[in-house]
Amino acid sequence: MAFLLLLAFLLMLYANPSLLVPSLEAVRPAQLAGMSAAAILVMQKTVSRKGIRFVWPESYLLIGLTAAFALSCFGAFWPNLAFETTLDFLKIAIIYFLIVNCVDTERRLWLTTATLVVAGVVPALGTLKKLEHEFSLKDELDSSWAVRPLALSQHRGEAAQLVALTLQGEAVLDFGHMFSPLVVQYNPSMNNGDRP
Repeated sequence: MAFLLLLAFLLMLYANPSLLVPSLEAVRPAQLAGMSAAAILVMQKTVSRKGIRFVWPESYLLIGLTAAFALSCFGAFWPNLAFETTLDFLKIAIIYFLIVNCVDTERRLWLTTATLVVAGVVPALGTLKKLEHEFSLKDELDSSWAVRPLALSQHRGEAAQLVALTLQGEAVLDFGHMFSPLVVQYNPSMNNGDRP
């Protein structure tokens, strides 16, 4: 059961269904599946009187690194940020131990890999849907102060929006091989950052 919940967690983490169905954001299905998988794994290990499996040296190094994260919170310049980062890393450590203890056969490894591959397709569909929605709203934006999309195009096989920024001057900014060029247009009516 913990393995199936782990697969559900990985599917929802990668697929991010809240991009396609925004109302799911309130439920947080990935977090719910991950916590359920961890709880069921602990219950299974407790009932079967087996301990949590550790892998040498990775598991012990991860525990040491997590402890170092926690200790660094006390002398941090920004304690709140250090604490939040430690909690994020602790979540990563919990998922690591969940994977180590649930994916224990070659068949389960193949199923986990297949789940990740299938789930990797879904965010692309959600991102395309979001780009199309943003592009449909372009005429409602005031070009004197808002960033307006000029076109929805493909750049090296990937969907991208060509965006116009209204600033003083004119230039084309190219961010290298990862992003489409960004067109910056001149607008003389904009003075000192005045906005309506």
